[in-house]
Amino acid sequence: KDHRVIVWNVKNFRKVAEYRHENQVYAVSAFYFRGDLRVVSGGLDRKVKLFSLQEKRVLKSITVEDFVENNAIS
Repeated sequence: KDHRVIVWNVKNFRKVAEYRHENQVYAVSAFYFRGDLRVVSGGLDRKVKLFSLQEKRVLKSITVEDFVENNAIS
């Protein structure tokens, strides 16, 4: 099983960034926030992770329950 989230540059097919979950990745979405491409991912580890492509790091990791209760990553 693959526990990685990999962001690829579709123009040249090069890996731009990579981060991991503790278990299989289930969902991924990307969006721009103040000029920074952000990636949100969820895995079978029941964690939601917010990754900054500009900073190349996970900004926040919260449980699915906290994500649903707060209706977002703030």
